[in-house]
Amino acid sequence: MAQVTTTDIILFILGVFYGTVLMLSGFINNRLVENFRLDTFFTTKPTPQTKILNIFFGLIVLGLSIYSFIGSYK
Repeated sequence: MAQVTTTDIILFILGVFYGTVLMLSGFINNRLVENFRLDTFFTTKPTPQTKILNIFFGLIVLGLSIYSFIGSYK
């Protein structure tokens, strides 16, 4: 069993936080979560229809952070 370091825990918490904020930005119109939207980087003119992309990106970030944290225990 590998040793879980403080860096692993911090990256896990940041990944879960950012994935959650990305998923929330697909549903909530708030100035705080609007700043974290990824569709503004990938599309030329972000619209409310492109906010759906943030839900998928949030799921990917959440899944990868959970997968890497669980993988650090092996």
